[in-house]
Amino acid sequence: MNHADDGNMRSATIAARDGASLAATLFSPQQSEGPVVVIAGAIAVKQKFYERLAQFLAARGCRVLTFDYRGVGASRRFESPGGGLRAWGEQDLAGALDHALALAPDAPLRVVAHSVGGQLVGLAENNHRIRAMLAISTQIGDWRLWPAPSKYALWLFWNALLPIPTAVLGYFPASRLRLGEDLPKEAALEWARWCRSPDYFVDAAGRPFPGCFDGFTGSIRALTIADDWMAPKPAVEALMRRYRRAQIEPMAIRPAAKTIGHFGFFREAGRPYWEDCARWLIDA
Repeated sequence: MNHADDGNMRSATIAARDGASLAATLFSPQQSEGPVVVIAGAIAVKQKFYERLAQFLAARGCRVLTFDYRGVGASRRFESPGGGLRAWGEQDLAGALDHALALAPDAPLRVVAHSVGGQLVGLAENNHRIRAMLAISTQIGDWRLWPAPSKYALWLFWNALLPIPTAVLGYFPASRLRLGEDLPKEAALEWARWCRSPDYFVDAAGRPFPGCFDGFTGSIRALTIADDWMAPKPAVEALMRRYRRAQIEPMAIRPAAKTIGHFGFFREAGRPYWEDCARWLIDA
């Protein structure tokens, strides 16, 4: 899969903040001129999905780090201390940021966040080290922010269709439903709990917790995609309001021909936007 002008890929094992082992991949450019970039992926999506964009950024001088959250993708082979989405942000993503900073102490740190990845950045204690985040379809998952009739289908999903099979099977069988990678029980049930609450970020007792959103003072380019039903504009804007100390630049994508949806930005349909977004990420 390596291409001469796309940088070199190297598999690695990195440590989360609590010592959990995570599978990762480092994409190294031929000339390290740009920032170091961490890709914080969506829920139930393996790091390999982001490989093409990582190679694209590496070809432009960036060191790029992708990784799988605990219990997902290649990280499933490791024994982990457990934990759901909150641990993914507070421990896993924070550990990936630590690793990136150690790789290139003098290089500026950037993040490409997809969907839940943009939420988890707000939970990482070291997010103040990030100077720019390209946020693609990053949203608050509160079902009330969706238009009807989608909101009612989501209410049913968060209250029954996800928690019941998860409780019975001990994991959420997302792959059988063509919704991505199977989810560990703790992550699936925490996701459902967050999406049922208007406060969204809540603990096991339903109490809201603030996260570390105020620590982030960098720039965010927040992409909304017109045909992405999974991240409607009100839900994206609700998450951006949590980053109240950031400089936020909205960017609306309205595809004329090809469908982009929630995942197409990282496929061929999204390539027309990569150059501009990469330039912003590098220069921000």
